[in-house]
Amino acid sequence: MMFLAAGQAAAHAAGKSWDDLVKERIFTPLGMTSSSTDLKTVTGTTNIAMPHGSDHDSVWLKPHMDITNIAPAGSIVSNARDMAQWLRFQLADGMRDGKRLVAAPAFHETHTPQMLVGGSLGRPDTIDAAPVTIFSTYGMGWIVEDYHRRIMWQHGGNTDGMTTAVGMLPEQKFGVVVLSNMNGAQLPGILMHYIFDRQLGLPMHDLSGDAYARLIAQRRRADSMQVAQAGDVKAHGEPPAPLSAFVGTYADSLYGEAVVTLQNGQLDLKRGDWHGPLAFKNANNFTWTILPSSPTGPLNIKFEIGPDGKVSGLYFGIGGDVDLMGRKMTGGGRGRGGRAP
Repeated sequence: MMFLAAGQAAAHAAGKSWDDLVKERIFTPLGMTSSSTDLKTVTGTTNIAMPHGSDHDSVWLKPHMDITNIAPAGSIVSNARDMAQWLRFQLADGMRDGKRLVAAPAFHETHTPQMLVGGSLGRPDTIDAAPVTIFSTYGMGWIVEDYHRRIMWQHGGNTDGMTTAVGMLPEQKFGVVVLSNMNGAQLPGILMHYIFDRQLGLPMHDLSGDAYARLIAQRRRADSMQVAQAGDVKAHGEPPAPLSAFVGTYADSLYGEAVVTLQNGQLDLKRGDWHGPLAFKNANNFTWTILPSSPTGPLNIKFEIGPDGKVSGLYFGIGGDVDLMGRKMTGGGRGRGGRAP
């Protein structure tokens, strides 16, 4: 959300839309002629990568995700050539052909640590048992950390069906961008580190093999958890209230409205373009499976139920950003909690 807020604040200060501001201040002067902030401007071309999702070893085609409502947080579409210009701009200290596009103090602030993220000291993960990263911080849109004792600026990107890795070693004036059309792919990050290792003359290591071993271990844990959760559902039996008690419209000033309906004995949740069945999990928790394919995987939806047995809200969010959406009451009122309008 901070990227959305920052983008809109910049647009307001410039007195124009965020899309026009980025095109005028970034795309045009950098020669990024194939980049756009709006997917609709490029979907008409035939030479465009299509997103994909996967489940274990099954892969399927996905529609492009429309995120224009939070455009500054990840709506830009680009290609390898244009992203190379972005890397050159970063490594040239915010300049292009000798002309400064961003004031030096502001530009330097983006690469200045703002908060501590962590590091891998004590967790060796390379062939010589030395930690790859000792410190990791977050700047303004960049993760600022060390990589084999060299400063690195990097940040990944992941929208539904697309994964990107962008990183630079500023002391070497060297940058890498890897674009892929697979949801949650590890390959972009692996390739970026492989190329960095080559550039730094480090001993070659099977980064892909290590990543695959970690993936298999994670997959086994996830599969075991699914089996355990399925047993948990059976053990806990029925929801704490009749399914009809959950039917209604829930609202929040950030997430908008979510509508729960009852269809053929099955609860269904719809929010914007997302919709899918709600399956009882345990206590006040349901699992929401978004159809036809989920950008996040199944989401946990927790309902708020009062001592009187009435459902007054549901908790909605992705990751740690969860808010209570208050239930709208018949007649124009609304339920407790959240930031319902």
